Amino acid sequence: MILPYVDETLDAAALIAQMRLTRDLQSSAKKLDRIQARYLVDFYYTMQDLRIRAAGQIRSMNASDEPNELLQWTLKIYAQLEDDTKHALKVYAESKEPGRWALSVLGIGPVIASGLLGHVNIERTLSAGQLWRFAGYDPTVVWKKGEKRPWNVKLKTLGWKASTSFIKFQNNPECYYGKIYQQRKAYELGKNNMKSVMVAGKTAYTILDPSRTSDYADQAARALSLKNYGEETDARKWYEKGMLSPGHIQARVTRYTAKMFLSHYHKVAYESFYGKKAPTPWVIQFGGHIHEIFPPGWESPAQ
Repeated sequence: MILPYVDETLDAAALIAQMRLTRDLQSSAKKLDRIQARYLVDFYYTMQDLRIRAAGQIRSMNASDEPNELLQWTLKIYAQLEDDTKHALKVYAESKEPGRWALSVLGIGPVIASGLLGHVNIERTLSAGQLWRFAGYDPTVVWKKGEKRPWNVKLKTLGWKASTSFIKFQNNPECYYGKIYQQRKAYELGKNNMKSVMVAGKTAYTILDPSRTSDYADQAARALSLKNYGEETDARKWYEKGMLSPGHIQARVTRYTAKMFLSHYHKVAYESFYGKKAPTPWVIQFGGHIHEIFPPGWESPAQ
């Protein structure tokens, strides 16, 4: 990203104003290639992290009455660069059909939409399963010590960020994937013979039916065999009961929600690129699943 020329003789307020991306630079975001888009997404998260850390330092210094004018200035710089980068990514995402679809989903903003555009090459991921594998959501893929990581860690992080965003908005009736999350969590809790209850305003978990066994008893035993959990940890207590821990269930549901969204993104990206229907997911064709869930707000090609 090329920033405009900066006149170093200006005062702080004028300097920040001059550092804003010009209209020409913002409009040029439409012409970004996938590598440049990935760079801008990384740059956005870097500026976000710097802004958060600067704000934390300022709060700490305010508590001790220490001067922090310079930190206040740098905080404004970071916030401005973060905001301008997000705006440029919005322009980029809106210029691509898969990006426009992603932006139409409650919980997805310009950064995640642009990250998906940057990291997903639909010519090399011809099925949703290939995208899941590339994003690190295929449980059959094992990463051994000393080997190159067999998935794209940044794409996996984007999937996690998308899923946690849906969880945040799950009670909004317009959040499609928030409802997917709620339905899947109810399903997973039931299979685990677990129910959630409110205790003193917080969620707690108890056994649903003491007379039955969790469907995940084998997985609980395997978890105990693979890791040495402390005697007093909640995870060990649940696994010893033949049940997955609440944290384990949460991870499963978060991953499921991410995979559902990524499979829908793949369908939109594939069909907008090739102009024909995407291949039917393997689990529908061969895995025994009956009903395919389609992307919200997307109409597939006729052929």
